[in-house]
Amino acid sequence: MKLALRQLLKNPGFTAVAILTLALGIGANTALFSVINALLIRSLPYPEPERLVAVCESNARLGWDRYVTSLGAYADWRSGNSVFQELAGAMVLGPTPIASSDGSDMVHVASVSANFFPLLGLQPLLGRQFRPEDESPGSGDVVLLSENLWRARFAADPSIVNQSVLLGDRAFIVVGVMPATLRLFDPAGIQGWDSGFARSDLWRPLPVKSGLAKQRSYRAFLVLGRLKANVDVAQAQAEMTILAKDQALLYPKSNEGWGVSVEPFNNLVVGQVRWPLLLLFGAVGLVLLTATANLANLALARAVSRQKEVAIRMALGASPFRIARQFMGENLLLACLGGIGGLVLAQWTLGILIGFVPASVPRIGEISLDGRVLGFTLLVSLAVGSLLGLAPILTLRRRNLNRGLNSEGRGSTGGIPGRRLRTTLVVAQVALVTILLSGAGLLLRSFQRLSEVHPGFRPEQLIAADVSFNGRNYMDGLVRIAAAEALLNRLTDLSPNETFAAVDGLPLDSGRANMDIALTGFEGRSPVEKDAKRVAGLRLVSPTYFTTMGMAMSQGRMFEKRDNTNAPAVAIINQTLARRFFPGVDPIGKLISSPDFGSEPCEVVGIIQDIKHAGLDAPAQPEVYRPLFQQCFSGITIVGQGLSASGRIVDRIREAMVAVDRNCPVYHVRSLHRLVADSLASRRFALWLAQLFAGLSLLLASVGIYGVLSCVVEERTREFGIRLAVGAQRTDIVGMVFRDGFRSVLVGGGLGLVGAYGLTRVLRSVLYEVSPTDPLTFGLSCLLVVCAALAAGWMPARRAARVDPMEALRDS
Repeated sequence: MKLALRQLLKNPGFTAVAILTLALGIGANTALFSVINALLIRSLPYPEPERLVAVCESNARLGWDRYVTSLGAYADWRSGNSVFQELAGAMVLGPTPIASSDGSDMVHVASVSANFFPLLGLQPLLGRQFRPEDESPGSGDVVLLSENLWRARFAADPSIVNQSVLLGDRAFIVVGVMPATLRLFDPAGIQGWDSGFARSDLWRPLPVKSGLAKQRSYRAFLVLGRLKANVDVAQAQAEMTILAKDQALLYPKSNEGWGVSVEPFNNLVVGQVRWPLLLLFGAVGLVLLTATANLANLALARAVSRQKEVAIRMALGASPFRIARQFMGENLLLACLGGIGGLVLAQWTLGILIGFVPASVPRIGEISLDGRVLGFTLLVSLAVGSLLGLAPILTLRRRNLNRGLNSEGRGSTGGIPGRRLRTTLVVAQVALVTILLSGAGLLLRSFQRLSEVHPGFRPEQLIAADVSFNGRNYMDGLVRIAAAEALLNRLTDLSPNETFAAVDGLPLDSGRANMDIALTGFEGRSPVEKDAKRVAGLRLVSPTYFTTMGMAMSQGRMFEKRDNTNAPAVAIINQTLARRFFPGVDPIGKLISSPDFGSEPCEVVGIIQDIKHAGLDAPAQPEVYRPLFQQCFSGITIVGQGLSASGRIVDRIREAMVAVDRNCPVYHVRSLHRLVADSLASRRFALWLAQLFAGLSLLLASVGIYGVLSCVVEERTREFGIRLAVGAQRTDIVGMVFRDGFRSVLVGGGLGLVGAYGLTRVLRSVLYEVSPTDPLTFGLSCLLVVCAALAAGWMPARRAARVDPMEALRDS
């Protein structure tokens, strides 16, 4: 080890470059692996998390693989299964005003069954958890607080247990405080689930024993289960399928066509980020391979410069194994130093990396350099060190002692040890960088195409804020409609030069779930096929919504103030719904039916152009718009548009809300322009990393090409001197150097194109309107590699052309 350290200190330039290169490659891999470790590898923070599953309903006819369930189905599952140790339920109630000594503010409220926290293995910090009797409506109103809410709003008062808090217009008794270590997650891919559960500040008991248990068509509840110790997911799925069939026979009106889906909970928590992260990890792995090939070339060049030393040692009796051990020891030490530098770099850049991770990605707070990450870094360092040590060792078998001892060997023109291997490594580097550049180019073109997509509305100068009509005063839908109408009228009086509208479910708003409904009837066309997917999104909007948002009508009329509870039920549909369910038929004046409309069907009075609700890259889905003055939920979003500053618009909304009901706060203020930008956050993050990795790989490959050509010039100095002495032109020498380098670049580029053609096909799922084998992207990637090779080869070629023939012949 001491000898290896002395050898590295004798060549500080080589050592510094090698450690820096390894630190970049290993550090990038370590940082990204720490993200993968937290999100994909590390278990959920619960006891025996592998036994946790989500139990959902499914409906193949409606296209719902996983859907929230009803309280009635949950009660049947809990009493009729033999595969679960526990089944617990939860529901998001949404933001609700809470009163404290500092006034009122909004808190995120959820409802959970009495066994929910015990199922997750969680105990309260203070007080007790919910009891089974708390699930009955007459048991009294009790709540659990989160530790963060307890500290922020109640000054960590230890006597908070058994005190009352005002939630909305109702008083609740605090029975416990849950610790800050409590981690909850919003499962992805479950239709009908409203995100916000992970942000819960306060919990109420789930009303399992209330009248809601009889409303089996009201599906809004998430069910988590803990499998028994000897039961796997397949067994649980088989039994729950039988229970679903029994429910369909007992309750055909609400359960016909519905099944049950059982899936590991962890899969739903990280499902949407798994594939993009693995793709990025593969990309950063290619960067490390490029760095390793680059350093292997440097190690070969250094071995060539030490051939006389090696020859002398072998002549004195040193065995090839002893020489190989020395090379291996030096490179392992070098790799370990690079690994330490990589850890420092990863720790320094981790905060920056986390800042770019989209907020929708779960478990961001758990990203850290733990023992598993340190072990990964050590293994990568040892693997890289072994590969670096192997490169010069492969040349020992062909090493000629006489050549090493003969000073003439220094300037010979052929038989240089390791030259073929160095050329092979350059080819590998160019191939790897071509693959990375092609992938990054495809993501860039896809992002550009997506950025040009029009969302279907004008986001400029649009500000949105949420309002919640909660409490006993707003149990009646007519009261909510009157409050919403009064709020909009007040806003018009306060700001006559600005327009305001109300909507339930803003487009591109990931914080609000899209309410999907089943359509059951279409007047004026043949019956819908039994297996057809008859699903549409439901939006409740005020009469001024379409004009405020800048949405264009393609046919019919907009809603008017007369479309209220005293008028016939009406609806506006989007173009996709019109094409899918009224092919060849004019839908204006026709009736459509759904259980969510009530007993009366709705008359179609207009067709609106499609807009992007789920995402800019998501195809438009059927949408139904209903008048807010005919049906209004407790939570609505006010949208304001005008030339005033956004702060002034929000102030107007708050002022109007105080005039209508000062107990209903205005919260969650955001601009629609920001919503559009945030909808691209995950793609922007992937593009940023892909470009970073591709650029780093290109830089390493350029350094590798420069190093190899520099060695070529040094090795062939005597040859160049002789050629110049007998009349060769300096441009001929430059051409010889470039031909020597470009032969490797062309071969590597060709192999890279073949590799890119195969590997970039895995990007198909993340590309938008760009082919994974786009010829323009591949061509530009090759052009960029060629330009980088030209830049890297210019200095060595220029140095070769300036060789003094007399000096070259004298030194040789």
